[in-house]
Amino acid sequence: MAQMYALGSNGCGQLGIGHTEDVAIPRLCIFAPPEKRHDERHATGGSGCPHIRKISAGGNHTLALSTDGNLYAAGRNDDGRCGLPLQPGKEEDLRVIFEEVHIGKISGMMTGKGLPEPNNRVSDIAATWEASFVVLDSKYVVACGSGGKGELGLGRNITSMATWTKVLDLSSTEEHILKIAASMSHVVVLLSGGQVLGWGSCRKGQLGASAKEEKTSWFPTRVETEPAFKATDVLVGRDFTLLLAARRKPELLGESKFLSGEDLEVFGKDDVAVCGWNTIHVLSKPPGSSTKTTRSLGKNDRGQFAPKTLPDIREIAAGSEHCVAVTMDNRAISWGWGEHGNCGDKVDSKGNVIDRYNVIETPQPHISFKVSAVAAGCATSFIILKEFDEESKAP
Repeated sequence: MAQMYALGSNGCGQLGIGHTEDVAIPRLCIFAPPEKRHDERHATGGSGCPHIRKISAGGNHTLALSTDGNLYAAGRNDDGRCGLPLQPGKEEDLRVIFEEVHIGKISGMMTGKGLPEPNNRVSDIAATWEASFVVLDSKYVVACGSGGKGELGLGRNITSMATWTKVLDLSSTEEHILKIAASMSHVVVLLSGGQVLGWGSCRKGQLGASAKEEKTSWFPTRVETEPAFKATDVLVGRDFTLLLAARRKPELLGESKFLSGEDLEVFGKDDVAVCGWNTIHVLSKPPGSSTKTTRSLGKNDRGQFAPKTLPDIREIAAGSEHCVAVTMDNRAISWGWGEHGNCGDKVDSKGNVIDRYNVIETPQPHISFKVSAVAAGCATSFIILKEFDEESKAP
């Protein structure tokens, strides 16, 4: 059994808590039963929360992927960015609870000769400011929503698509998709061979130096890296892309007055990195140490850097200008820009949590519920609780 709580910016219902008011205290996310989708009258019922393994947030919408491959969405859907059917005649199409998204049959999506038909199993998800992206069967990328800087990847001057449409098809190759990542207006995909593809805004070099002159990449294109650089992970900020590789210094693509590739070091095999709009945070365990440390790089005008008083943490997530983490004793904490309540209700006069952290208390229906994971978006925070046997321990 699981529960998901959310707090922060909610003007379009992107927290999925049944209304459109910002909240600074965690509220239970609500998942609509399949037979009751589109009916806001059921927003006060039970949460019906599946086991969520990944959350991706756009500017005013949120995607949630369950461990069994089901996709859910909440928030603004005027342009179909949630992947849900449009509601003609409504002044605004705001989905204030999480509804299950059905991809359906994608036009032009066929497998290579002799290969089985795609089963549309959702492998991964990502979101730009106004669009959503889904990886199917680790072979395809489909998109819906809006974007004026090529972030849909559907072709020159295609800036809106209300239904799921194919962006990338690897069915005729031996490659498969390991990961998709997106930020404000660009998207990158990591392939099994270590190559990276990307599309969207590229005027600052976030898709490589060779694409910079184009300013906008309307189609998926190869992201050029240093010779023999085989990427093992990809991360994105607002105007940059970070490529990781085994036993090599990471590559930072894109111009940023807050970040420099010279500040990056070779990552250890167990290091975990996350990116905000203008920050990079690395969770690592120094040699000989029994605890993990967090190193922050980039912009720190709103307290985005990990505070020196940070307790031992086992997981970290970065939003636009804030972070959420899980401590070793299973508490959710947050710091950074929290004007919309995404860092809790204790902020300074400018809405920030600087050089300290807030403990985000979540209701616990039973002592066996523990904080399992966290996620962060554009001034939004999500906390996932799971039920553990008394004899077992939370991860």
